[in-house]
Amino acid sequence: MVNIKDKEGLKSEWITLGDEKSEISFKYEKDEDDSSVIDVKEVYKEYRERMEYFHRFPELTEYFYPESKADENPAIMSEVGLFQIGFSSSDSEFRNITKSTLSKILKNFVDYGSLPDSLFVLGNVKFLTALFDISDAREQIRAYLANRMKHSNKSEELVLALEYMLNYPQVTEKEKGVISELLGFLQA
Repeated sequence: MVNIKDKEGLKSEWITLGDEKSEISFKYEKDEDDSSVIDVKEVYKEYRERMEYFHRFPELTEYFYPESKADENPAIMSEVGLFQIGFSSSDSEFRNITKSTLSKILKNFVDYGSLPDSLFVLGNVKFLTALFDISDAREQIRAYLANRMKHSNKSEELVLALEYMLNYPQVTEKEKGVISELLGFLQA
């Protein structure tokens, strides 16, 4: 048991909130040579240049295959973050090039998606599943596929390929949900 006299002796060793405040400074002083300050415009410029790189290719089909037999995911999955940033960017040039690149991907998907090439279709499904939570991307996918179904005879092959994918053992439940929605877009 501690007696009152012991408490008085300990009191001088206690640090009170007032004492702590005098020792801590919350003031941020920006050093002009501070390299840790990130210029958002510079970061978006780098992302935009990366997206422009992808946009230059007439076809991006090779990115929708795994890089090796050991990989399950297509190579494009390493760029999903770039597309996500592009769709949410306040930089309109970056956002527009991202949308344009997605249109190019969707065109390749419709033109080359067929039953014999299930690996390509699966790569596209994985990629589109990663973007499906972004409302602008989802709306663009819906509009593109619904429009292409009316103007392309290749869409019927894609419908068959997607229906086949629903029974593919490596397709996750989330991917099956996206496939169902893609089929709905194509059959609208």
